[in-house]
Amino acid sequence: MKFTKTSYTGTVEILASDNYTALPITLTGSGTIKKGTPITPAGAAGTATTGTAGVLLNDVVIADNPNGSVIVKGVIDNAKAKAYTGIDLTGIDSKIPGIVLINPTPQTQGGGGG
Repeated sequence: MKFTKTSYTGTVEILASDNYTALPITLTGSGTIKKGTPITPAGAAGTATTGTAGVLLNDVVIADNPNGSVIVKGVIDNAKAKAYTGIDLTGIDSKIPGIVLINPTPQTQGGGGG
């Protein structure tokens, strides 16, 4: 009998709540796109502040199956998403009002003093 042994480690959960809405999308590109990556309406990996349709819910291996889901409403833990993908989601909540970030990256405030 022939079989393949695959080891799995713990999974990363970027959602901070079970209450979320995700929409299906067909992804473009190659390789693996990690969960927590901002996705453009065309299905490509994007940035948090430009042309984002949502945040990828689960890892997608394009060659195996290019279909995925993007989170358009829900609470996302930015620290976990950034640790897993290397992408900071700060600012995505201004582009997609249904997304709420917890553990956002602190923004530096200018000026002050006195």
